[in-house]
Amino acid sequence: MPNPNINEKNREKTRTLAITGIMCGIVIIMSFPFVGTIVLPAVSATVAFLPVIVTTIMLGLKPGLVVAAVGGIASLVRALVVPTLLAPYFLNPLVSIAPRLMIAVTVWLVFKGLMAIPLPKTFDRTPIVVAISGAIGSITNTALVLGSIYLFHAAPLSNGEPLMANFAPPLGTTLVGDNILTAPGTWILGIATTNGVMELIINALLATILVLTLRNAKFAKF
Repeated sequence: MPNPNINEKNREKTRTLAITGIMCGIVIIMSFPFVGTIVLPAVSATVAFLPVIVTTIMLGLKPGLVVAAVGGIASLVRALVVPTLLAPYFLNPLVSIAPRLMIAVTVWLVFKGLMAIPLPKTFDRTPIVVAISGAIGSITNTALVLGSIYLFHAAPLSNGEPLMANFAPPLGTTLVGDNILTAPGTWILGIATTNGVMELIINALLATILVLTLRNAKFAKF
């Protein structure tokens, strides 16, 4: 007689692989120009890595890391084929891939930590916890991507050049070439405090809606 526990584990594994594959496809599509970006009158907000947040909350850290890695590689490939102001810096895996992996890590840690806090069983903490986790994931992406660009390609060392000046032109040179005369650090801070704040709000809201919908459809592991 077949072991029902083994059959259930196989079904769970198959379901996890299928959902992870779908999320990988979505994160690739959302890396295309304009697809993963919500344009508002004054700012634009990227939701390209929303699948990483949702996958990590629904399925756990490992599937989240897989989707994050695929999304990071997609960002690197996009930088190769789509010329933009910051494209040269996204060719650096420490900018395009590593920060995206950390999205999954921070979302998983925050979600697991908050869900472990003892509360009355009658209180459904999930919407609040998912919103906070989504916001942290968005902050992680913004802070580490922009921070990596500044650390490796803008912050001057003792010789006056950034750490990876041989990899790509210094950010200050790129900005001047695009007629942007703001100092690199000020420019990055401006993006973080405008686009970054809007991204935080939108990712937190969308993550909550999607995760709760998928939980009701029995796709989540919690």
